[in-house]
Amino acid sequence: MRIASQARREFLRLIASSPLLGINQDESTASITTPKDALGVLDFEPLARKALSPAHWGYLSTGVDADVTVRANRDAMTHYQLRARRLRGADKPDLRTEVFGANWDMPIYLSAVGLQKMYNADAEKATARAAKAQRITQMFLL
Repeated sequence: MRIASQARREFLRLIASSPLLGINQDESTASITTPKDALGVLDFEPLARKALSPAHWGYLSTGVDADVTVRANRDAMTHYQLRARRLRGADKPDLRTEVFGANWDMPIYLSAVGLQKMYNADAEKATARAAKAQRITQMFLL
């Protein structure tokens, strides 16, 4: 009986995160009050807007040339969707991959980003420590 209730909980979690429910993005992000409530990266916007000063939020959320690039990137990403599938038979997943002849432990890459001190006192050092701890490839500009 316990296995059935666990499977039911997992199924309900999957259904709750499904785009098939037709939840309006504006309605779903209105109730985001903690990072744990977020289902997608854009759900963090209301939290960031509240936490940052208007100047820092403005710098983070906008682009040049009337935000043309920001809009183009968001529009482009609407053409891609992730299909949630249950992984079976992988007791210990292996995320290692090879990129241009280099072995990576995880297929994630952090680009260099300036002005991080606006958001965190440790700035780029904190990002480098986190990347090292997770064994994620990171680019540095010298």
